[in-house]
Amino acid sequence: MPSGIFESIASLLDHHSSLNGYDFSRAIFIFLSNTGGVEISETLTQLTKNGKWRKDTKLYDFEKILEIGSYNIDGGLKETSLIESHLVDHFVPFLPLERSHVRLCLQKEFEKWGSFPTEDIITEIIDNFVTFDKQTGMYATSGCKTLEKKVAIYVRH
Repeated sequence: MPSGIFESIASLLDHHSSLNGYDFSRAIFIFLSNTGGVEISETLTQLTKNGKWRKDTKLYDFEKILEIGSYNIDGGLKETSLIESHLVDHFVPFLPLERSHVRLCLQKEFEKWGSFPTEDIITEIIDNFVTFDKQTGMYATSGCKTLEKKVAIYVRH
């Protein structure tokens, strides 16, 4: 998104509670981005190496790296007043998926097709089509969206 768009939104959030009769004082803006994905993965890998499991991580484990990354990485929120003025309340990380999460994604995707696969099929898809990080082997390198077409192949054949 062009940075000028974010600057327009910043003016709504910062000082103006209404504009042209619209009250923005209680508005919630949610911005989704893959900014900081590498940093999130690296931090989670380091936390795992230090004995902290994914399920035991907290927002504060990732929030600062997301704020810094969002401000410094090209695109998105780079050097915007949204961050400079501390107008963003939370940076919420999308953590990499573990094998159990991938399994759930596959089951849900098969359910969309009205199909209920065996554990062998789920395991086969995970083993053949899902890549896990090289450092820990625990975290998928992509999310659930990539599984949609893999499931379609199994259902149609």
